[in-house]
Amino acid sequence: MGSIYRFGKSFLTIAGFFSTVLPGLAQNALVVVNGPAHQPYNLLSTDAPVTDSFTIGSQVNGQTVSGVTLLVVSNYPWLTLATDCSVTGSASVTVISPATINFCVDPSKTGGNGYYVDVLQITAPFDNSYPILYLPVDLTRFPTGDLSPDPATITLTTNQTSAVVAISEDSNGVNAQGGSITVTAQMGLPNPPLEGNWLQYTLKNGSVASGSPGEIDIQAVPANLTSQAPGTYVHTVVLTDSFGDTKAITVNFSVLQPVIPPPRSFAHIAPQPSFATEIILTNSSAQPVNFTLNFYHDDGSAFALPVTTSAGTQTETAINDTISPFGTNYYDVANAAAGQSNEWGSAQLIASSAVTGVALFRNVVSNEYYEAAVPLSVGSSSFAVPFDLTTSSVTGQQFVTGIALANLDPSNQASVNCTTRDGSGNPISNGSLTFTLAPNGHTAEVLNSSVFGGTRGAASCTSTTGVSAISLRFLGNEFTTLPVFPTQ
Repeated sequence: MGSIYRFGKSFLTIAGFFSTVLPGLAQNALVVVNGPAHQPYNLLSTDAPVTDSFTIGSQVNGQTVSGVTLLVVSNYPWLTLATDCSVTGSASVTVISPATINFCVDPSKTGGNGYYVDVLQITAPFDNSYPILYLPVDLTRFPTGDLSPDPATITLTTNQTSAVVAISEDSNGVNAQGGSITVTAQMGLPNPPLEGNWLQYTLKNGSVASGSPGEIDIQAVPANLTSQAPGTYVHTVVLTDSFGDTKAITVNFSVLQPVIPPPRSFAHIAPQPSFATEIILTNSSAQPVNFTLNFYHDDGSAFALPVTTSAGTQTETAINDTISPFGTNYYDVANAAAGQSNEWGSAQLIASSAVTGVALFRNVVSNEYYEAAVPLSVGSSSFAVPFDLTTSSVTGQQFVTGIALANLDPSNQASVNCTTRDGSGNPISNGSLTFTLAPNGHTAEVLNSSVFGGTRGAASCTSTTGVSAISLRFLGNEFTTLPVFPTQ
């Protein structure tokens, strides 16, 4: 096996960059297991009250849990939380999840004909890690039912934010009007508090005739949602026709948990003077993106580094930050103490795929400035690393090649084996290389000139875990990056 030398201060390496919503944090949610069976309740003031029920529960990371104390609050006297409509219900009820909530809709307690919505508010009063759940209950008090939005309930998500609803009337209603019927639209009330103006609509055609339906476009705007938390949000758009008939379109908007790609890595960072590293991250989406950037030593332990931004310098083992829509963040990793060993390591980024990044290695020697750039790497278990230890025909100096590796696995050791070949594809005698990396570990090595001197070629490597890698070629103080190619 060819021998390898440890890098001195003249070589830097950048490792895994890992950014996103922090792994390991529980995603708590209150959920409607079974909704009300009969709504909307089309009742006249003389009609008898109607009983109904719904079932609510609690989840942690999508798994049902029990025993959570829940508080259900009703806002209006026509909806009582009681099992018997002859008994005045309370404005709130406390239950233990999962629970079936019985309620009563009494049209005689409304102010007159019209459209009514009571948004039941469901909370976990003793555990604020559960977001508030809102459940709308719709009461329509009109003698006719001619107006028909289709569909009357739509579901939008952060992947599908718009829908078209057709508006039609019963033929008897159209004939009674003696021509087209005009339909108007407005937002349903009350709007669930504190969630922002996330629902918008455009009434494209409010004139409805026989065989000619109207049309309304419904749009969810995720950027206007106040909390931005994953979950389902509910609002309504209310349609009213020339007869005074009113119907609601119920909009369920599901904010999905963002899909986080595998770890991406800068296989080396070098903050030790005279070197410095600048990390540049760009958000290509129209939404703000949270990320986490973790720094690791060779042994996989947390690496505390001075990180400089426009806000100043802080010593950090990780950067937790937000990138504005279409924004770019800059971080300088430099000024670590000179003369200390192992003042380099790697970084791992957890972030959505909207985040792209590059690391700039800088070296300033006798007022001469040298720089090379390395993009984020997704890592691989099989890759090729080029090298060059020939002699420059311009300066007469020998090129030096350094290789840096970072293990992206947080739990398992990486065993990396490399076979080296020259430019003609011939194996290099005694040129095999092996590396062992701790979980999240890192290494940076210079190829031995006694084995590889005078040759150029590539090392074909396999690893027991996913690793990121870079290759740097030096000529004196000057250096450049060589691409590393995944081979599977």
